[in-house]
Amino acid sequence: MKRICVLLTNDYEHDSRVKKECNSLSKKYKVDLFCLTKKEPKVINENKNWTVYKINVKFPLNKMFIYFFGVNPFIDNVVKANKSYDLIWANDFDTLKAGYLLKEKFSAKLVYDSHEYWRGMSGGDTLFLEIYKCIYCNLFLGHEKKYIKFADIVFTVNEYIAKLLKKDYNLPNVSVLYNVSYLNNSLVSKIKEVNSIVYVGKIGNHLEQIKLLLDVGVDVYHYGKPEDINFEHYHYSGYIPESKIVNQISKYGVGLLLYSAIRLDEKYSSPNKFFQYIQAGLPVLINNDSVFMSNFVNKYKIGLGFKNNNDLNNSYNLIIKNRDKYVSNIVNIKKAFCWENEEKKLLNMLVK
Repeated sequence: MKRICVLLTNDYEHDSRVKKECNSLSKKYKVDLFCLTKKEPKVINENKNWTVYKINVKFPLNKMFIYFFGVNPFIDNVVKANKSYDLIWANDFDTLKAGYLLKEKFSAKLVYDSHEYWRGMSGGDTLFLEIYKCIYCNLFLGHEKKYIKFADIVFTVNEYIAKLLKKDYNLPNVSVLYNVSYLNNSLVSKIKEVNSIVYVGKIGNHLEQIKLLLDVGVDVYHYGKPEDINFEHYHYSGYIPESKIVNQISKYGVGLLLYSAIRLDEKYSSPNKFFQYIQAGLPVLINNDSVFMSNFVNKYKIGLGFKNNNDLNNSYNLIIKNRDKYVSNIVNIKKAFCWENEEKKLLNMLVK
């Protein structure tokens, strides 16, 4: 059985895409996932074919410093594992240099999975974050530009980013693997309250839009890290692991997504939570700045987009009024956009 080395610069427990990929890959290959963590180093056997090596980073887990100071924890730890690899799997541009070096060491094939459009990260943040991201992106985008040409397979999360990567780096082909969830065949739970919205993730700069909904009496249920928000009708509901989030959020009326057109990575993103809403049977309310998601919502008629803040409440009310129609359309596409289908694409991709 061939062996795959997977590289990840954050803790895999918080990366549902990588967890699903490794689980799928382990059905056909031996998989060793090397990931960085602030916690103690640990070796975890997820199943008989999938082993996780958690690498402790002694300084704060900051991807920029890993390379800025010439430290590459992947190389040493992969070598210490004393195994030979047929394929190196680099997740995002901050693992690509290490992926290339390991490709050369083992005479292996290199797969590059870009989870975001990294060239579009800047914009819309504080001055400190802008300076940080400018340094960070310039450092790693140099790696992406230099080493992506050595990847035997390149893929990303949607067709828009695939097109941009092909153009940016003159690549012959970039495949797509959606950030979808596992198929949820269970019946939708009884709605806790029709006049309710669920929001998964960080609210941050989008508090203004959230408050517009709260001001007209819409109950907003927030799942994710706690934030300093104290308004009537706002309900912080805690952090829920991906394995439970779909069933948990299915009891609400609408799934809300807020992204900015200022940053291109947000404009072209397609996050896990978008497809979690779909598997939960929730009509989606999305601002039109998000190109992939708003076009998807309009194409399959599973919710509505809104143009600006003045349009937000009107779009929400229209969804509630026609909710049964949107739910019916979601049921029709759930089987087409689930991880079980993406798994087949993933495994077929490696055979070619």
